[in-house]
Amino acid sequence: MKTVWTVLSVLAVANLLALAGLVGWLAKSDRLNMDRVRAVREAIVKPISQEKTEVEEKSKAEDAAKAQAAAEAKASKPPLTAAEKLQARIEATELDRQRIERLKREVADLQQRLAADRAELERERLAFAAEKKQFEEASASTTVASSDAQFQKTLKVLVGQKPQQAVTLLMQMLASPSPTTDLNMMPLANGATPVGLPTATPAINEDGMATVVGYLDAMADKPRGKIMEALTKTDPKLAADLLERLRKRGEFARVP
Repeated sequence: MKTVWTVLSVLAVANLLALAGLVGWLAKSDRLNMDRVRAVREAIVKPISQEKTEVEEKSKAEDAAKAQAAAEAKASKPPLTAAEKLQARIEATELDRQRIERLKREVADLQQRLAADRAELERERLAFAAEKKQFEEASASTTVASSDAQFQKTLKVLVGQKPQQAVTLLMQMLASPSPTTDLNMMPLANGATPVGLPTATPAINEDGMATVVGYLDAMADKPRGKIMEALTKTDPKLAADLLERLRKRGEFARVP
């Protein structure tokens, strides 16, 4: 028992010395003084609920004081005269008028942009309708021609030619003022070229272009590819134009 008391006494003295050392260090390092000691004592002595209640009461008192000061300031202000009331109303009316004018300008700007967008859409619609009509007319013409025996005969001869000979014939069609083609002017199967076929790019007319596009469109992929390859070597610009017309024909054909 005596040993236990000795141990407890030693521990108590050690803790006391440690606490005294901590207090001494806090005071020496300027972290603790009497004011802080009193503040800590008051914070520990006062319950948390009481401190919260005091803070709320203090806040309410401050709010009430502010409200009273505002009421006194308002009461001390002299009432507006008739002229001042009229001026205030005029100013409010002017602000409303400016706001309405700004809204009107914004609405007018929106209407102008909307009208411009509608006009652009209408131009695009008319351009598309014109292209579609042109395609339908060309398609109808091609359909009639495709069912014609002469068209089929010419197409068969075209496919049977060598690519360069077929290109020479197509160049003749492009220069022809009529969509019809004389079979007697076809290149010969042995590679000879009839007299009268052009050796340079002729002047192109739209009827001849429509005829050539119709023949190319009616061909199978393999002979058409060989002919376009030969035409690219001869006249790349014309080949690109024909490919673009074929592409547009395919796009319009998908339009319901």
